[in-house]
Parts: sequence; structure tokens; C-alpha cells
Amino acid sequence: YKRQVHGEKSFIKSEAQDCIYQLISNCLYDSTVMVLCQMCFDKNTNVQECSLQALTRVIGSLAENISKLNPNTIGNLFKTLAKLVDGKRAKMASTVTQVIQYLYGLLGHENFVHCCQVVLTQDELKEISKGLEQKKEKGYRQSNFSTFIQEKKRQAKTFNNNFYQLSLIHIS
Repeated sequence: YKRQVHGEKSFIKSEAQDCIYQLISNCLYDSTVMVLCQMCFDKNTNVQECSLQALTRVIGSLAENISKLNPNTIGNLFKTLAKLVDGKRAKMASTVTQVIQYLYGLLGHENFVHCCQVVLTQDELKEISKGLEQKKEKGYRQSNFSTFIQEKKRQAKTFNNNFYQLSLIHIS
């Protein structure tokens, strides 16, 4: 019975991951960004990490088109990043720092600062600044975001393949 339940859980997890992949591949809309920002604060840490990973991919897919998003969506995105950059989960904070660096490079100094000043409070501005300074202090070079996205996709594909192989073992 346990094998059957584990196989069903793996199947459900695999289907959920496929749904998220389809969402971020085909639904590059304001509502997608808003929902993913909201889910970054879910009680379940796995949901938080998955949402941030999906949000990262959406931002990477939007690239230069990010400026076409609704100003409220951009504001919510920046607020989310400001809250997560100094979070308790190091992996998420590291990802957010890379996203901030990517947006800074994509938008340019002037537009990035303008977006931040328009939508963020003073405390949130300090958090975003910490994210920018944190990279410099630790000696990071400005990362190539497309390489970062490709690495995350590769990890997700490996993860999905492992679960698929595991589910085949449990089904047989």
C-alpha cells in the first residue's frame, strides 16, 4: 500500500510540476506574476521555493518585455523582492539577489531606481539596496541571468527525470 501511495504522490508532484512549467511557458501575464509573488509567502516552504523558481523563470522569459507589465504588477514584484532579499532561507535570498541584479542590468540604473522610488517604502528601498550591495561585498560578478535560468531548468529537468524513474520503479 505504501508503494502505491508513494507512486501516486510522485505522479501528482510530477503533474503539478508540469502544470507550473506550462504556466510559465504559456502565461506570461500580469496575473501570473501577481499570483507567483503572493505564493512566495505561502506557509509551506516547498511552495515558496517553487513559486520563486517559477517567478524567476517568468522574469527571465519576459526579459525586455517586463516594462509592458502593469505598474501595479511591477510594484508588487519589487515589494516581493524587497521582502525576500533578507529572508531566513539562504537559497531564496540568493535567488532574489540574482533577480535584483538581473532587473538592475535589464532596466538600467535610472529606470531601476525610478521604479524602486515610486513603489517602495524607505524600509523596502533599504532591503533592495542591501541586495545590490550584498553582491558587491561578497565579490560576486554580475551574473548572466540566462545562464542562471538554464541551470535552474536543467536542475528541474533532472529532478523531474529522477521522480519519473522513481515512480516507474514503484509502479512495477
